Amino acid sequence: AISHDIRTPLTALMGYLDLLDGEQYRDEDQMRRYLAASREKARQLKDLTDELFRYFLVYTNKEVELHPESYDAVILMEQLLEEQAILLREQGFQVRVVPLQEPATLRVDVQYLQRVLDNLFSNVQKHADRARHVTLMARKEGDLLRLDVVNGIPPRPNPAESTRIGLQTCRKIVQQMGGVFEIQEEERKFLVEITLPLEKPAPEGGAS
Repeated sequence: AISHDIRTPLTALMGYLDLLDGEQYRDEDQMRRYLAASREKARQLKDLTDELFRYFLVYTNKEVELHPESYDAVILMEQLLEEQAILLREQGFQVRVVPLQEPATLRVDVQYLQRVLDNLFSNVQKHADRARHVTLMARKEGDLLRLDVVNGIPPRPNPAESTRIGLQTCRKIVQQMGGVFEIQEEERKFLVEITLPLEKPAPEGGAS
């Protein structure tokens, strides 16, 4: 699973470098876009090398060292979901984003929340039905933030073997953040629901 994930950005990076080395670009702007894409693929490769750590995380009792900070949940969810939606659209998916509407504060380690989403959406890209919409929805329910990712299962699922280590990693990290990671599969629909506790507002007034 790790080697498969690494090959995708590595192949793209080699392709961009070949284009640059052969000066196969129209103008300087296109050259700069190729350079920017190469940097992004290099970043992805760096992140994927951390997958060995994730494997270790899933199959041992070790926990990650979290460094949570407080964020405006509306802004954070908009940024994270739109980023993933852009990547999915580039892969040919139809994406519907339902942003968080109610103001809230989320205290999380953004680096690891991003890792959760990267793993989750990597799974979507590999196994989802491209003929059906992918829905990304964030909502507030009481003192919880719920994030739903819904996609279709193709009539003929991808035969590529999956260890689901990415989804197992997601569950373990979300649980360590004090949340819940749930999966439902029914009638060609695949639903992942992530629930995270919201930060409670500080009491008015303060100490006397």
